Amino acid sequence: ENDLTVAEELENIDVYLHIMALRFPDRLQLETDVQAEARSIRIPVLSLQTLVENAVLHGMEGASQACVVSIRIRVQEDVLVLCVEDTGNGIDPERLERIRERLKRSADAEDRHGLENVYMRFRLMYGNGVRMIVENREPRGARVSVRVPLGEEEDHV
Repeated sequence: ENDLTVAEELENIDVYLHIMALRFPDRLQLETDVQAEARSIRIPVLSLQTLVENAVLHGMEGASQACVVSIRIRVQEDVLVLCVEDTGNGIDPERLERIRERLKRSADAEDRHGLENVYMRFRLMYGNGVRMIVENREPRGARVSVRVPLGEEEDHV
């Protein structure tokens, strides 16, 4: 199956994070804030998990204190908004620029990376209205948001 509900994906992420917490005690904290309405919406399998894995790996990289990874998911005016943040060192500005360029071009890229794969899989499922925003947070950390318009979903199922 290529898709599952937000709730099912969160169950898989729980298992992954439990393993990571055992591997890195005291280095990782998770905050989850998921609107009830969003839990039954279908998303590509391993999409949210890829965003969380990215946040964990890059967020903990070189971080001196515990990394907090937060997952916020809600539906706002027919748009599903998935937001994964971390309190790590953020993304190097040059690398951030490369990621953004690749996302713009990923529709025709062959060698897609994790974020681009997730972006393209959401677009295949929900159409070209899907947006992915990658940015640094203040004072530290990174944020990846995916905005998925739900209005035209019927056309893509």
